[in-house]
Parts: sequence; structure tokens; C-alpha cells
Amino acid sequence: MNPDTLHATAETLRRAYSELEAAKHASGKIRDERTMRPGGRLGPASPGRPRPVELCMELELRLYDFVCDAKRFITPRRSFNKNWPELMDWILFNAEALAELDVADDLADELRWQRNQINHLLYPAPPRTNRPEPWRPARHVIALLRGQGHRVTADQLRKLASRGLINSETNGRLNLYRTTEIIDYLNSTPPERNAADQ
Repeated sequence: MNPDTLHATAETLRRAYSELEAAKHASGKIRDERTMRPGGRLGPASPGRPRPVELCMELELRLYDFVCDAKRFITPRRSFNKNWPELMDWILFNAEALAELDVADDLADELRWQRNQINHLLYPAPPRTNRPEPWRPARHVIALLRGQGHRVTADQLRKLASRGLINSETNGRLNLYRTTEIIDYLNSTPPERNAADQ
């Protein structure tokens, strides 16, 4: 493995750890769910941010294990505390020696994985809202509807589509439907009419 690549990966993780450390004490960046008391008041909360603290502890432990395995070959008498600044300093200082070990690729993968875990916590991806719902075969739609308490058959779906009450597409021999459209139709019509349509 290239020592410069390992050094750059470790440097990126060090910056991510710094951001995680700041998130432990920041307010407003990561919204934690708080429990409500019966009267509607917010319940007690622990100081700080629990999710960044828990993630930092988990990642430090994993990093500590990797560093302890690798240090046997480089500085065997050195002892470490389980804190990320000391571990990251050692990795950055010994990047060239670490790159020559057999575990260098595993260490680089671990560093990238940890960086991704931190980034997922600090910068969660926004949900995709503009993505259209996929067309699904009748069998799939019927199973989803059954899970929500609606009893519908493939013939009933075909009849609703032929009347223009729901949209459908064909893919070869399969009729395809959108589940939310059918649920909206079933919820918007009275039960007597639903039974008559079906």
C-alpha cells in the first residue's frame, strides 16, 4: 500500500473525529428524540449528545484494537490509551511503516469505514422525496395491501383499472400498479361502495 494514501486517509479520519468531538457538545446539529412525560412536558435528558458519544466510544475501541495489533511490529513496548487523538497521531507518524505491513489494506479499510460512519451521523442524507413510486405486479400489491388490512384480488385491481379509478401499466403479460394510489382509492371511498366495486 502507498504510505501517502494511508496518511491521507488517516488525516481525513482525524478531521472527521474532530467534527464528531465538536458534535458531542454542540446543540442543534444532531436532533435526538426526547421522551415526553404524561403531562406533555419534556422529560429529563442526559447532558451532551448521546449518539455522537456512543459512536465515538465504539469507533475508538475498534481503532484501539487495530493499532494494538499493528504496534506489535513497529513499537512493541508502546502503550496507548483508548482515545482517538493519541491513536491517530501514532497512525499518522508511523504511516510509512504501517504501509509495509500485511494488515495495511485492512487498516485503510477500517479508517475509511470509520470516516463513513461519522459522516452518516453528522451529515445524514436527505430522504428522496421526488422519486416516483415504482410500478409493482398485482401479486406484490395484493400482499402489501393485505398487510395493511385490505382484501383485494387481481381481478378487482383489473376492474378498477379498466374503469379508470386507478392507473395501471403493462409489462409483457403482467399488469403493474402503484400501491399508494390503490390505498388512497380504498381509503377515500366508503366501505359499501368499495364492496360494490369489487
